[in-house]
Amino acid sequence: MGCAIIVFTILCIYWVMDAINYKPILICDNDPCKQWTEASKATHNCELVGFNWMHLASIVEYLITAITIVVVAVPEGLPLAVTISLAYSMQQMMADNNLVRHLKACEIMSNCSNICTDKTGTLTENRMTVVRGWFGGEVMERDKPLDLNNTKLGEEVYNNISCNKSISSAVYMEDGILKTIGNKTECALLGYCLKQNIDYEARYTKLSSLIYQQFAFSSARKRMSTIVYNEDNTLHMFLKGAPEVILSKCSKYMKKDGTTVILTEDDRKILSDFQLSCANQGMRTLSLAVRDLSPKNPSNLNEKYEESPEEDCTLLCVFGIEDPLRPEVIDAVASCHRAGITVRMVTGDNIATGRSIAKQCNIIENESDFCIEGPQFAKLTDEEVDNIIPTLRVIARCSPQDKKRLVNRLILQGEVVAVTGDGTNDVPALKEADVGLAMGIRGTDVAKQASDIVILDDNFNSIVKAVMWGRCVYDNIRKFLQFQLTVNVVALALCIIGAITKMGSPLKALQMLWVNMIMDTLAALALGTEKPTPSLLNRKPFGRKASLLSINMLRNIVTQAIYQLFVLLFLLYCGRYISFLNAPCAYINHGDFGQYECADHKLHTINDIEKDTTTIQTMIFNAFVFCQIFNEINSRKVNGETDVFENIFSNYMFVGIVSMTIIVQTLIVVFAGPIFSVSPFPGIGVIQWITCLVLSSLSLVIGQFAIRYLTEPKILQIKEKLFGRTKSD
Repeated sequence: MGCAIIVFTILCIYWVMDAINYKPILICDNDPCKQWTEASKATHNCELVGFNWMHLASIVEYLITAITIVVVAVPEGLPLAVTISLAYSMQQMMADNNLVRHLKACEIMSNCSNICTDKTGTLTENRMTVVRGWFGGEVMERDKPLDLNNTKLGEEVYNNISCNKSISSAVYMEDGILKTIGNKTECALLGYCLKQNIDYEARYTKLSSLIYQQFAFSSARKRMSTIVYNEDNTLHMFLKGAPEVILSKCSKYMKKDGTTVILTEDDRKILSDFQLSCANQGMRTLSLAVRDLSPKNPSNLNEKYEESPEEDCTLLCVFGIEDPLRPEVIDAVASCHRAGITVRMVTGDNIATGRSIAKQCNIIENESDFCIEGPQFAKLTDEEVDNIIPTLRVIARCSPQDKKRLVNRLILQGEVVAVTGDGTNDVPALKEADVGLAMGIRGTDVAKQASDIVILDDNFNSIVKAVMWGRCVYDNIRKFLQFQLTVNVVALALCIIGAITKMGSPLKALQMLWVNMIMDTLAALALGTEKPTPSLLNRKPFGRKASLLSINMLRNIVTQAIYQLFVLLFLLYCGRYISFLNAPCAYINHGDFGQYECADHKLHTINDIEKDTTTIQTMIFNAFVFCQIFNEINSRKVNGETDVFENIFSNYMFVGIVSMTIIVQTLIVVFAGPIFSVSPFPGIGVIQWITCLVLSSLSLVIGQFAIRYLTEPKILQIKEKLFGRTKSD
């Protein structure tokens, strides 16, 4: 707005001064080209011509120019570029199994510095299988099966598995492959039954009709129990849960023949070692137990227990359940480390299992990397949490409250945090994080509704792709911003300089509107649809408070603006002196009548002056547009990369828009004539075309010079010498 007012004011002042200082001209015999004197009045028909008030129309032209400058200066294309880039990326991310629910999440993922991820199904395949087990003092291994069929222990184990499950969990064989539905841990146990030729569904049907009371699994209890009637109306309880919890409730264990043996300290040590051995191999462990008991009130069977009566139970077994690591996870975690992103595992498994998986996928790389269990983490003060966060990599037995607290402390330290969640109780953490990532397969609808992005395949590798797309979106917005600011600076500076030096506005209203269309709509489409490359993960995140305009961008804007202004002002002020441009009378100051000496030292009519001025004006317009076209190629890189042509033909939108811009610009220069205030058909000559293209193509050379020789460290050194070191440095 300020530039428009300045230009309009200056042009109006010049117009008023010209009107005040205008001297009437003597015209005889209607011949304005000849110089007449007072003596000519005696022999010729003469009249004294004063100021032509038709020039008041110029004020309207000045106003139109000022309004056009406002249109060009206002970056109305920036919201369009942001929206296009986000919407395009959101659509493309679907192919990478990322369902974006909130557009802003795309851009926020670009500066993600911490990912707090679940283990099961995200880092692992969520394809759980029982591969080890401890049964009544005997150990089952992968290559050492143990037959429990037709034994009392086996009956208790199979019944426990069959009734201690959710209704939705099921397994079945299809084409020789075990298929699962529902909770994968339960399915692992059901699959174990199926491999032992046990019909768990028939057992479930039988036992479900005998149920006295059930206590559901919760993350706080870490166990579930089902109490059924015996034939004599006494009760039999089946207990399933985390080994450390179940073992604390047991005083004996059952052997294969059904006899029970007191659990000694040596037995507990053997069980602890077995559990630790499984955990160190990345296995999830689960224990089963039973107990005989009486109803709470034998005379009133409707009276139930308020809490599960779990004392003095009999241990049946400990399962070692394997969940293989996803094969792509190791590379995905390595990509995160290379990108400056810290990966932290928050899991419900025990600490040994979490540590083992974290080591396998290189979340834990150093001896100093720290693991902690949820209950211990919950006891720490905020200050203690902040002290361990730099090396904290795993929280085992993690509760939803622990996850939310971790996210909160990270954000308070200035980190940009993405967190995964699949359950309803994960909603607080999903909402607390900068980006909430819900699991598409095992996630609840409530978790998905609370999230910003839904990971459709529950795969950690898809989260890394979301980061890559986020950085692509962020860079695309910055590319457009760099391009648009360069156009704005050059266009406005050119108009102001032209007005101040009485050259008028070198770019006419319709020309500037076409330039505005190039830099807004078309550039937003071209630069906003660049696709991501793996190289985006080779840099650190910029951080929560980083400026959108980097030093590299400012350098590119300044160098391009200086060069483009030099080219355009050179044509404006020196074009008439270059003989091969064949426009010696361009921008010669003239009145309404008479002949004027031009740069070729000859007298020319006003028509010659207007023709040559239009020629140079057309060249300025043409050179300006082609400078933007070549600078659009420069703008494909904003982080100091040298190869601006890298993968240029992979973006069909960019190639198509640049090609269309060149074609339309050529048609305007050749055919548009007075409509666009350019030279009439056939437009400017071949030499003039070549001059425009050569001068504008040097924008690429200037861009490469700036990238290679005006590097960020050198700029910072110059800044420090001139202004001293600042806090931001």
